Amino acid sequence: MAMSETTIDKKKEGFGPLAPLREAWRSFAPATWLGWQIESNWTDPFTFAVFNLVRPLSGALILVVMYLVATRMNTRTDLFAQVYTGNAMFTYLGGVLFGMSWVIHEDREHYQMIRYVYIGTSHLYWYLLGRAVAKFLVTTLSVVVLLTAGKLFLGLRLYWSVIDWPYFLTAFSLGLIGATGLGLALSGWMMLMARQAATVSEVAAGVFYLACGFLFPIDVLPTWAQAVARWIPFTWWNEGMRRGLFGHGNSQVLVSLSNGTILNWLAISTAVFGALSLAAFFGAERLAKRRGLLDQITDF
Repeated sequence: MAMSETTIDKKKEGFGPLAPLREAWRSFAPATWLGWQIESNWTDPFTFAVFNLVRPLSGALILVVMYLVATRMNTRTDLFAQVYTGNAMFTYLGGVLFGMSWVIHEDREHYQMIRYVYIGTSHLYWYLLGRAVAKFLVTTLSVVVLLTAGKLFLGLRLYWSVIDWPYFLTAFSLGLIGATGLGLALSGWMMLMARQAATVSEVAAGVFYLACGFLFPIDVLPTWAQAVARWIPFTWWNEGMRRGLFGHGNSQVLVSLSNGTILNWLAISTAVFGALSLAAFFGAERLAKRRGLLDQITDF
């Protein structure tokens, strides 16, 4: 018996207003599980644990040596705490940007499965968000290792009694939203470019690392660069997280602004940045489909 148009319409609607959420979850949850399997299941648990200990620590030790050589100071200072925690928290930005954009390269060029992912999910948007959550979990392990090692072996001046947890978690969450939005925009860009564009996310992360105060305060930047940095949500994210962790930031340019003002600017810039990033992602997706680039292999 053929379905009537009414039956088809009801089937499309699903089971009420929550149907779109259920469809999104059916894409999001498996993508998170798949991302975790790809990140963690490439070797035995012991090797994976060792890798996630050695990798963040090796990068942090390079920073420590640079700090000791440049400042001739020990690591039990507020300056070192600001530099070390800034570098640690930056791994979230770098991980999300690289993790989300790399999915396009990996599924299109390596596994050659992106066409099936695109057809089988409610939308590629939810699939990418699920993969980003898996990357976030792995990055969190690295950050915990970095901060724990810094506290135990380097005398990192980070004290639980000083941390303003509500403020820190609010700033941290808003920053992650901005990072996710930018990750989506870079993923859209990846759809339109050849596989060599896989380095774009690393370049973008490096620019934000230097321009948004993760390593050194924006005070050292030229005046025009400081003005640009103020429009980037990661500058406010970095300042907000530092104030949450230490009770103060590290920028004299922003020192006159209250904690509430920092959060307001972070929320506003994240909203604007996120909207532009979503528009860029969906625009790039439409263009990739129109040009037949969505599943085009570019290994030449």
